[in-house]
Amino acid sequence: GYVDSIVIINSGVSQNDGYNIISLGGAIHYRHSYYGDYSGTPDNPNVNSYVTINDSFLKSEGADTLIHEFTHNFGIIDYYDVTYSGINAVGGYDMQSNNKGDWNAYSKLAVGWMEPTVVEGLKSGESKEFTIGSLALTNDVIVIPAAGANYDGPFSEYIMIDLLSDDGVNKYDAKEYDLDNVTGIRISHVNANMEKRTMEIESKTNPDQIDVYDIGTVHIANDYKDDGLGRYNIEVIQSGKKNTFTVKNSGDQGLSAEDLFYKGDKFTVEGYKEFFHNGLMDDGSKFGYTVEIVSIGKDANGNPTATVRVTAQ
Repeated sequence: GYVDSIVIINSGVSQNDGYNIISLGGAIHYRHSYYGDYSGTPDNPNVNSYVTINDSFLKSEGADTLIHEFTHNFGIIDYYDVTYSGINAVGGYDMQSNNKGDWNAYSKLAVGWMEPTVVEGLKSGESKEFTIGSLALTNDVIVIPAAGANYDGPFSEYIMIDLLSDDGVNKYDAKEYDLDNVTGIRISHVNANMEKRTMEIESKTNPDQIDVYDIGTVHIANDYKDDGLGRYNIEVIQSGKKNTFTVKNSGDQGLSAEDLFYKGDKFTVEGYKEFFHNGLMDDGSKFGYTVEIVSIGKDANGNPTATVRVTAQ
């Protein structure tokens, strides 16, 4: 009973041109099903969601914003803080954050575009090496659930490792973040479990009334958490061990070369306690691995490559 989505490119040039001018300075994604059952019939369907963008904005700013909003049709959430507290758990450099760069590996896993290399079953003291190419050019990503746990698909909790370079679509935005000519390992903590959430919307019948709608069970958001738990859908771990991305008023919410990992660098949850509650995964389990960057270089075709060693503690 739904048309999945449509894109409206509107031609308004002033505030007098009506509702769609709301997207004069950007794009908007809107889903009618937030209000409950809005479905029609196969013969007379309703539109489930739509994206509207202004023609002049699209021409002047390019397609980044349109891509960002259309991506919500796949179920991918915003990775910036939609409460605008000032934090940014992924450092802004992501199509679903500041409309910059490529989709991250979690987004691609979530929609089924790639399969991860999963680290499981290593016994204490055992090591295994993995070689990956740039995420922008390959489908390579390493996923490590907590020791003793099995990978339960993308919608679970794990450490995610990919190789970030200025290749592919990243070439358009890398320079803005001083990431041009930079190739490094990006380590992220993913908690794609679900939580119950509601949404406050102005009443359709009474403008002075706010109605609360039960959105249902949805992904943990990347909004600022003041409960001390600090759970995020996806959070980039900064290699310098100082957390500025999810700390209010830190003055540094932008991913840079200094936040990536390079040859010889090591990662353990215990060594990066600023990014983990009590030095544990969000579910209270011990991660139980040491990750070491063995090498970063190029393959026979001149494309970026990296070798990562994972050792069970």
